[in-house]
Amino acid sequence: MRLPGSLPLLAILLPSLALPAILPDTIGDWQKGTPTAALNPDPMVWQEYGLQDSESASYTAHGQTYTISAWRFADATGAYAAMDQVRPKDATSITVTDVGLETATDELVTVGNYLFIFKGYKPKPEELNHVIGTAPRYAQSRIPTLPKHLPPGGVPNSERYIVGPASLAAFAPAISPGTAAFHFDSEAAVARYKVTGGEATLLVFSYPTMEMARNRLPAFQAIPGATVKRAGPLVALTLN
Repeated sequence: MRLPGSLPLLAILLPSLALPAILPDTIGDWQKGTPTAALNPDPMVWQEYGLQDSESASYTAHGQTYTISAWRFADATGAYAAMDQVRPKDATSITVTDVGLETATDELVTVGNYLFIFKGYKPKPEELNHVIGTAPRYAQSRIPTLPKHLPPGGVPNSERYIVGPASLAAFAPAISPGTAAFHFDSEAAVARYKVTGGEATLLVFSYPTMEMARNRLPAFQAIPGATVKRAGPLVALTLN
């Protein structure tokens, strides 16, 4: 039921249902402020990554304030891929349960199907554990292993993850969705590398079987300027 020109009646009567609580009310001495939906940096790509819910809130204690933003995805691949897209250029890796990055002031963490960004604060381990432990519909699953096939030495924090047409258009528009053949459940890891005269883009596509990868090889080889190689179920190609 809708009221004319208004939100659904249920959302008016039960606003908490319109914004599911993800973050805890307190984290030690830190008190939660009024929550909002977390900013979605790329709606089409993050929908493809499986974004389900989000929340952002400030936390205050002892005259200090910082912000946590949380996004819940369908699985760990979506959370991992989203972190790749928003990783700061000056971020460095840190050791956490799954994947973590930090800058001089912030910390980014993916755990299970969640991405958390702490702005203006780096949580203590027990604080991070509390945030994760109280997150609803948390699901632990394996993060993608495909990025390990990218060689070292790439442009720092240029890594991106491709799971469908939207992320392909965002990070490798020279490749058509038909060439990538996502109906074969393909995925790709991508990064940039310094080369003489500029930068080149390297992608590694993964297919469920060697036969599928072999089937796609001619289509990748037809991309102008691409250098292509297949190894088992993987197809690697450089652009530019």
